[in-house]
Order: sequence, then structure tokens, then C-alpha cells
Amino acid sequence: MADSIRLEKIALQLGTKRFSFDIAMTDGAITAVTGPSGSGKSTLLNLIAGFEIPESGRILIAGEDVTHAHPSKRPISLVFQDNNLFAHLDLVTNIGL
Repeated sequence: MADSIRLEKIALQLGTKRFSFDIAMTDGAITAVTGPSGSGKSTLLNLIAGFEIPESGRILIAGEDVTHAHPSKRPISLVFQDNNLFAHLDLVTNIGL
């Protein structure tokens, strides 16, 4: 299987925290991102989506280098678990908003 998403030697400094990522996610695989608060889970997702730009390294999606591409130019959707969802609405209604 081909890699759908690859982060190669990514480095990013946010305040006093320094993050490094080197990961490949295979097409069709289910991937879980786990870790304690502050370990970089949201930072990883924000890098893939284009909301954060790394200081070095490359982000490839389907083999295309999107490291400096605007979020709207990436074939990625990101839905945050909290704060943007309404607990009293079902999944379909939340997505439709």
C-alpha cells in the first residue's frame, strides 16, 4: 500500500515546546493518535491540515508536497472534537451546520 500522508523530518517550535514528527500513514489504514496533554496530537493534525507551517521538513499528501500549501488547497478535512460540536445534535446535523 502507498503512503497517503507522510511527514518527513518535521520540526516546529511553539512557545517553549519543540515538536518533531517523522511518520507515514498508509492509504486505507485506521490510525489513532494518542498521548498526554501537550504531547503534540493537535499540533500534528494542524500541521497536516495546514494550520501550522513547519520550520523544516516536508508534508506529503498522496505523494504531493503540500508543506507550504494553503489549507484550502489540501485534500484534508479536520473536525475538532470539542467546542465546534453541539452535544444536543446528532452527527449528521453537526456536520451539516
